[in-house]
Amino acid sequence: MWSLSFALLISCISLTAQQDPTEIPKCETCNELAQKIPNAIQELHKIKLEPNDPRVAKMIKMCTDMQGCDSCGIPQQTKDTVETTCNLLDMVNKEGFTACASKLSKENPDVSGYECLEGLDFYDKSPASSCVRATTKKECVKKIMEDKCGKDALVDYDKIIDRVVKLLDCK
Repeated sequence: MWSLSFALLISCISLTAQQDPTEIPKCETCNELAQKIPNAIQELHKIKLEPNDPRVAKMIKMCTDMQGCDSCGIPQQTKDTVETTCNLLDMVNKEGFTACASKLSKENPDVSGYECLEGLDFYDKSPASSCVRATTKKECVKKIMEDKCGKDALVDYDKIIDRVVKLLDCK
């Protein structure tokens, strides 16, 4: 579920103070954040997240700090991606959803009985498969999570999945 592409963040990062020389120190800090955020996100992607993981809280703080960089000429697309990422991390940090995603990832329970998957490899972590799970198979994934983890896993499910769709730019 965390197979996210952050090429936008990586490629859109060159900030300069617009017009006001007093903003240069702030923009230098923003430049540092802009370079750290993609790496931090990639690191989070590599680990199995647990609810209330302090690394997620640190990442959310970095994202929030980055949102204060408006006067540094950040492209709108980068701002939108950072905001979406922050919102997604904040929602995913909710205990039920994250615990269930972690459980499914660790245990790989048999989901072959779910005809609604229509042959989709539920455990394929590619962005394309993540998009399919978050769009056309959204209700099927919701059913699997409820069956395997209970109703607590579905708290804010639709909001989280909508953020995933936006972040992955699913068509």
